[in-house]
Amino acid sequence: MSKPNSPKQGIAGAPVATRWKGRDSLDSIYRFNERSLGLLSGVASSSFPGDMADAAYRVLLSGLDARVITRAARLPFVILDVHFTNENWWQSAIESNPASNVAPSPFHWPATVAEPLMQEIMIFAWHNVKSDRRAALLSLGMSPGVASVVSDLLPQQLTQIALSHSRELRLRWQGNAEFWSQLLRAAGNEDENALEEIRLHAKLLLCGELIERLAN
Repeated sequence: MSKPNSPKQGIAGAPVATRWKGRDSLDSIYRFNERSLGLLSGVASSSFPGDMADAAYRVLLSGLDARVITRAARLPFVILDVHFTNENWWQSAIESNPASNVAPSPFHWPATVAEPLMQEIMIFAWHNVKSDRRAALLSLGMSPGVASVVSDLLPQQLTQIALSHSRELRLRWQGNAEFWSQLLRAAGNEDENALEEIRLHAKLLLCGELIERLAN
């Protein structure tokens, strides 16, 4: 008689913890965020005019050390955004036409930064939407309509959009300098309690945006 299914047992019959399948995705998000903050900090510290038009962000991001970047990057979603709640923009991007209802990003990152980050986020978005759409919506702050568009993209379309529209890549909540100031200050002070509160606030902001988009 076969035994009923039971949890996997380890030494002395103790259950063995299984690895959460979303762990790898979360680690990828942390690494992408670290890379993004590192590159943006380098841009903010440069003397080239126009690389980052907003002086407030130059001050915030300039000269971040690796430990601050690592702590600040541990948000459960990517910190960059490419109109992930605007299905019309994505439809226009597929046709290589600029979306008439979207103002260009006020940030002017050099192509050496914007293009590789845009390619990475495009591949990350496409892969995650294909493998786990529900998780992708939260990890990218993406609306279901945009997820459907991204899921149907061909590899050559991913490449074309990344090359043609890298200037649309922006820091999430780029108009909210206070949020980024609080996050980076808490990361610099190694204030874990403050960081947890800010991460919770960030999750609520992201969920609120998605709910608002679904309601419209």
